[in-house]
Amino acid sequence: MNGDDAGICRFGAGRLARLHRAFVSEIAGVRKGSDPECIHRMRVASRRLRIALPLFKACFPKVKYRQWVKEFAAVSRALGNARDADVQILFLDRFLSDNPRNHQEEEGIQKIRDFLEDRRRKEQERVLFRLDILTEKGILQEISIALKDAGGQTAGTGQRRSEGALAALAGVSIGSAWDRFLLHGCSVRDPYDTAGHHALRIAAKKLRYTIEVFGPLFPDKLKPAVRGLKTLQELLGEIHDCDVWLQLLSTQDADDPGVLSLFISGKTTRQERHRRLVAEWEETIEGPFREYMSSVPGVVPERKGSGPRVQEKTGSEEQVPGIYYGGDGHARRVTELALQLFDDLAPLHGYGVMERRLLGFAGYLHDIGWTNGQKGHHVRSSRMILKDASLPVTSRDRDIIALVARYHRKRVPGKTPRPFSHLKPKAKRRVLVLASLLRIADGLDYTRANRVTAISCTIGPDAVTCTPVYDGDGSIERMRALKKADLFGKVFGLGFSVL
Repeated sequence: MNGDDAGICRFGAGRLARLHRAFVSEIAGVRKGSDPECIHRMRVASRRLRIALPLFKACFPKVKYRQWVKEFAAVSRALGNARDADVQILFLDRFLSDNPRNHQEEEGIQKIRDFLEDRRRKEQERVLFRLDILTEKGILQEISIALKDAGGQTAGTGQRRSEGALAALAGVSIGSAWDRFLLHGCSVRDPYDTAGHHALRIAAKKLRYTIEVFGPLFPDKLKPAVRGLKTLQELLGEIHDCDVWLQLLSTQDADDPGVLSLFISGKTTRQERHRRLVAEWEETIEGPFREYMSSVPGVVPERKGSGPRVQEKTGSEEQVPGIYYGGDGHARRVTELALQLFDDLAPLHGYGVMERRLLGFAGYLHDIGWTNGQKGHHVRSSRMILKDASLPVTSRDRDIIALVARYHRKRVPGKTPRPFSHLKPKAKRRVLVLASLLRIADGLDYTRANRVTAISCTIGPDAVTCTPVYDGDGSIERMRALKKADLFGKVFGLGFSVL
């Protein structure tokens, strides 16, 4: 191990040791099971450990490291399920206390509370089972010993840190988490994207906890960023709690007055929290947040040319992007229009949440090939997406996103071009449907002047008719959208008109 590696491991051991102690300190309280906050604190500690361990995995034996990550993932899931039940029970108690109900409503709510209490007891058993495994396998002790070895026999106060190597690791780690967080930001404005909001919540936690791991390297510089992330994380957490509630209530008796009362409350609360989320995102993330992040070298690369942000890869002719946020006005507007088309034409294509997310990714990424000019940028965009293994999707979904971006302009896919020809029939149709919508949306912002602010469509027996909301003269956008509806006609066998 060279000096740089030793310095990184000493630093990592010190940060991990604090998280390890935080987790261990809650074991007695969790086993006792009387204080819900013990579960909450242990859950937070386990997640922080799960995020921090991979940052320093080179400091530990590979086999041991993989076992630690596997077991902590299992205990985190058990803790999460128990914590969800605790939150729901506490909510019911407050709900009944703050909102006096009639007998029928109280009876229905009490049934749900009894159900949750029973589930919470079962989750407690699972938590204890996972803790027993950590103890029996000696994993907590192994981690403690490994951290002492990595940190040196002494506390390391007299040992020289490799500040340059640490700063580079911090830049890469925070930058990766930042990019992933921003990409999931495409779901913020959509009030119905529950899966996207959940993914953004997880990404926000990862970014915040990663920043906190490297906090000592940037004293005071990133504290505003952490505060902003914490506020956003709390809102996303409350939205997630509402989603969990609504999912649970959908399995209950819909005619029960108590269930109906809770359902209405959950929907109303979620709508209010979503409005606050959008406002917070616009004020913080789209405001000063990028400036905070720029204090970490390499996290916010400079933009080059007219294309979107790209993370440079030395020696690569076609630079593979880091996770891309559609801060570019054209990419954002095209994505918004494409998703509006997707929603209005749902009876036609029959797709759901997963395909909608794929279209969202393709919309934000469709123009990343612009970094080397307009000519052939759709092909470059496709190749860059295919090469970017950091996208938070499966390899199959990445193929679909790449192909949808590839066919947002120029010729439509035929029978022979690879990799389209290698897809299964269902995947081919998915590409064609999503690409047909993206092409039209791209045409609606052809001048990149945001002249089409929204669009609504109706499905007729022979044609689809769409009515855009124009901000100025939209004649060019209308003409280009009609021209780019060629694939739509082939896919659906319908005409397409724009008013």
